[in-house]
Amino acid sequence: MKKIFFVSIFFFLISAVFISSAFSEQRRVKVAATEWQPYMSEELPNYGIIPRITKAVFSNAGYEIDFAFYPWPRLIRMTEKGDVDAAIGVSYKKERTEFFRYPDETLFVDRKVILYNKKMEVIQTFTGNLEELCPDTVGVMLGSYLQGLLKKVGCLKVEATPSVAKNFRKLVVGRYKYLLASETTIKLILTDGYFNGNDLNTVGIYDKPVDMDKNYAVFSKRAMENKPYLSKVFHAFDKSLQEMKKDGRYRKLLGEYGF
Repeated sequence: MKKIFFVSIFFFLISAVFISSAFSEQRRVKVAATEWQPYMSEELPNYGIIPRITKAVFSNAGYEIDFAFYPWPRLIRMTEKGDVDAAIGVSYKKERTEFFRYPDETLFVDRKVILYNKKMEVIQTFTGNLEELCPDTVGVMLGSYLQGLLKKVGCLKVEATPSVAKNFRKLVVGRYKYLLASETTIKLILTDGYFNGNDLNTVGIYDKPVDMDKNYAVFSKRAMENKPYLSKVFHAFDKSLQEMKKDGRYRKLLGEYGF
């Protein structure tokens, strides 16, 4: 009788450990990220602004996450195959919806804006139409999709530089009147003390953006098929992000990075 009792206790404990382990696994999410400074990088504190927000949103929903950094093409493939549960910093493309599930809420929106030199003769208002800047020269990041946008406007001269900081410096010294850049990138480099007060007073930013780069935390449809509990995680994440935007915690996180 005692033997049966101890055997029962043994199997009960084993079952409890198994259930606890399974529950713990369902509270952890594997999230893929990529090297994309200044938004996210293994070299940045808290991996950067996008992972910082992601972790806070999951934590608010009651989940822990494990970040894994991959080159962008591999991140896409692994998310499609379900080797990771979710991926961050992903913009919306219709063809991606076959493999990715997009939440209602954007994780991060980066405005692409025109900066101008206040000491030069510039247009007073800008409506977002790049042709309004013709026939002047516009600086831009070398190799970015923004460079492609400028090249489509035949009446503009385009000067591309492989560094946002150098682009900003050229704008300050009057190398050109305008600079098309990521508002996020500009604000982050302005908080590192590289430029002085006189430099900052020389530059203005038009309110109307040229483009809005919307980024999401997408979930892998294949992973959701293999792990049905991820459907609950997906909805919890979206709800958590909505709550944090509504009650101001999301804005507070942006404030940590100068927004």
